[in-house]
Amino acid sequence: MVRYSNITLVNLLANAYHIDSARISGPAWIDETPYDIQAKLPAGTPKDQVPGMLKTLLTERFKLTVHKEMKEQKAYLLVVGKNGPKLKDGRPDGGQNQMLPGRLMGANMPMGMLAALLSRFAGYPVVDKTGLPGAYDIDLKFAKDNSDVAAALQEQLGLKLETGKAPVETLVIDRAEKVPIEN
Repeated sequence: MVRYSNITLVNLLANAYHIDSARISGPAWIDETPYDIQAKLPAGTPKDQVPGMLKTLLTERFKLTVHKEMKEQKAYLLVVGKNGPKLKDGRPDGGQNQMLPGRLMGANMPMGMLAALLSRFAGYPVVDKTGLPGAYDIDLKFAKDNSDVAAALQEQLGLKLETGKAPVETLVIDRAEKVPIEN
C-alpha cells in the first residue's frame, strides 16, 4: 500500500519523476491544493517500480500530461575536489535514501542522485559534473541549518560545489485536472 496524505501535486510529481519540485512548472494550484492518495501495490512489487506506478496513477486520476525541457539556469556544479573523491563503493543490495536534518544517507547512490538530493539543501539545482560512473554509499553529516553543506561535502566526500550555469531538466505540466478521478 502507498499512502500520501495532505500532499500537493507538485510534490507527488517530484516523487514520481525524481526531480526537485522547484524544477516543475504548471498552474499555481499544483503547489497549493493538498490531496490524499492511496494505492494498493501488487504483492512483492520492487521499490524501484513505485515511481513508474505513481506516474501512471497521476496520469489516470489527474488526466495529467507533461513534457521535459532543458533550461539554462544558475546552478551548482558538483565536481571532484582537488585531492580526489573519498567515496565508498556502493553495496549492491542498495537501500533507501534518507534526508534528515543535518544528514544525507544513501546506499548504492549514483552521483546524479546525490546531486539531485543536494539541490534540496543548496537553494539552486545541483548538476553532476564529477564524471564518476559508479554508485556509492553516502553518509554526509552537516549542520542542521545546512550552513556547512559545501564544507562537509569537501571534507567527507572529496567533492565540491562550484557556482555556474548549466542546462537543467525541468518538468512542464501541459494539462492536469484539479479534481482527480476516483478509483
